[in-house]
Amino acid sequence: MKLLFTYNHQKVRKYLLSLKIQKNAHLLHELLADKKHEEEIYILDCLEHSREIDFSKISERSIQQVMATVSYLEEDSNFPIGLIDSKTLLEIIMIAEKSLDTDLSCFYTSQLYLMKIFMRMYRLGIPVKDYYPTYLEQDNFEEYDCEDSFKSWGDDLLQDMKLHHEEVDSEDKATLIKYSNLFHISMDELNRIVENAWSPIGEMFSNIKIEDQSFFHSIQNHFDIRMLYQAEEEKLYLFYDDDTYFPAIKRIEMLLRIFEEIQLTKNISI
Repeated sequence: MKLLFTYNHQKVRKYLLSLKIQKNAHLLHELLADKKHEEEIYILDCLEHSREIDFSKISERSIQQVMATVSYLEEDSNFPIGLIDSKTLLEIIMIAEKSLDTDLSCFYTSQLYLMKIFMRMYRLGIPVKDYYPTYLEQDNFEEYDCEDSFKSWGDDLLQDMKLHHEEVDSEDKATLIKYSNLFHISMDELNRIVENAWSPIGEMFSNIKIEDQSFFHSIQNHFDIRMLYQAEEEKLYLFYDDDTYFPAIKRIEMLLRIFEEIQLTKNISI
């Protein structure tokens, strides 16, 4: 027992969890008979055996529950307690390990994070079958440089949602002047940013019709990025200044959020 207190927090957590599983082992039959956590079991089974997922059978909540469970067991995990209640956590782990014979430590939080993105795409009517078996890969994308891949993925989403997209051309003086006026920045300062930039300093998205202007303020604050929506043009301008770090995966999240709002606006107007 003394050795327990020399272990890191994660090992203590796993030790206490194993005690709980042993104590509650008699509940497994009841859980299976009641068909509890069917969606979570379905997700884990598909991941374990690399089966194509039918997204109509699951929800974002079930993905979140599996993600929280995997996060709990990950090494060096900063597990947020509020993600899942302890009873649900214990039940999912018991079913996975004792019934499915699934080692949850083989999965990654980032893997389930991507699955949530695919779930949102499915709800928007974007064909996720084209991405099979990508969403089943047991890999931690945080360990790799995926910027180019995620950038390409975001561009594909723009095509799927039929939104016109342009990157700011640093040689196009008219566009630079427009950015200078829109974002209230001098041309000298803008030219300095262009000279020091290793990628385009902005993007323009067309065919965006969203009436609620507060929406753009909320996503600007959420993603900590400078943007301006011109309602008369139905155009959104993004500006990547010196202080902006906007990973391509966050760009995907932002695009999905915009697509969801556009769809909501269309549904309200029907």
